[in-house]
Amino acid sequence: MHSSQDGFTMIEMCIVLSIVAVLFCAFALPVAHQSHGLIISVKQLQSFLEMIQNDAVADGKVYKVLIEKNEAVSEKRQLVLPKGITCSRACMYVYPQYTSTPAFTVTCSDHFMTHKIVVQLGRGRSEIR
Repeated sequence: MHSSQDGFTMIEMCIVLSIVAVLFCAFALPVAHQSHGLIISVKQLQSFLEMIQNDAVADGKVYKVLIEKNEAVSEKRQLVLPKGITCSRACMYVYPQYTSTPAFTVTCSDHFMTHKIVVQLGRGRSEIR
């Protein structure tokens, strides 16, 4: 007797799964790379604000920081974020006593994600959300 079974063989299933995996990676990796770029840019902005605060203490001087689109500018330094990343407009003054203007939030986004930097009074009190 010869029985006939309908269905896929193991090799056919492996081929289909490998094609699906390749297609998934082709579409998922660019999105993951973009969001990683936004996280790095937000951390750069956070470090930039902390450097300006340190400059104010070291120089004994008040510095104004203006954040707009993909730029953050002070009298002493400038940060340009990559194209495609935009930040909400914010203006802050950093004082030599490790304080700044009242707390504020800067929202940065790209085409896929949004992150916020919450800046509060005092040294090292900024947080990314």
